[in-house]
Amino acid sequence: MDQLCTVANVSKRTLYAHFAGKDDLVHACLSGLQDELLPEGSSSAQDGPGPREQLLAVFDRRPDVSGQPLRGCPFLGAAVEIPDPEHPAHRLAAAYKTEFARRLADLARRRNSASSSRSSTTARRRGAPPSTARNPRPTRAPSPWC
Repeated sequence: MDQLCTVANVSKRTLYAHFAGKDDLVHACLSGLQDELLPEGSSSAQDGPGPREQLLAVFDRRPDVSGQPLRGCPFLGAAVEIPDPEHPAHRLAAAYKTEFARRLADLARRRNSASSSRSSTTARRRGAPPSTARNPRPTRAPSPWC
C-alpha cells in the first residue's frame, strides 16, 4: 500500500478513505476491468461485427500495460493470490471466468449457426437435398463394439 500511495501521489489517509484495505482495492480494480475485458455479449444487431470477427477480436486484443511486463489475466492472478473461495475478489474472479467462457461459447454457437445456415442455403441453391446441407459427411452405422 505504501508503494501504491507513492506512485499515485496520495496519502494513506486518502487511500483508506476510499478503500477499507488492500482486498477492497483489488475488488474495485477487478470490478472496473470486468466490462473492458469481457468479449462482447450476444447481440442480434446486423450492423456490428459478426460472431467470427468477435471471436477473433478476443485474441487480437492487446492490453494496455503502460510499459510494464504483461503478467497475464488479472482475474486469474487475483484468484491465485486470494485462494479463499469465499473472498469477494475470488468470487468476482470466478464469476468473470464463468461469464468469459459463457460468452465465448455463445459466440462459437452463433458462428456455427451462421455458418450452418449459409451452408444450408448454398446447398439448396445448388439442388442438394436439405439433409445433405446439414450433414455433408455420409453417416456410418454404429459399430457393435463401441
